[in-house]
Amino acid sequence: MLTLVTGGARSGKSRHAEALIADAPQVLYIATRKSLTTRWPQGSSIIATGRPAHWAHRRALAAA
Repeated sequence: MLTLVTGGARSGKSRHAEALIADAPQVLYIATRKSLTTRWPQGSSIIATGRPAHWAHRRALAAA
């Protein structure tokens, strides 16, 4: 299944999406940022913090 969750900045998208897939056996979590000039937070594992170990994580530049 492929699910796309959209919404405004700081609107709870991540929390909602994570609740939808909490029991999924296979997850690819794609973290986005606003632009090329926006820096990723320090530490390469920041997007994985607090998420199940079996979730795969990737970084991507937001399309908009």
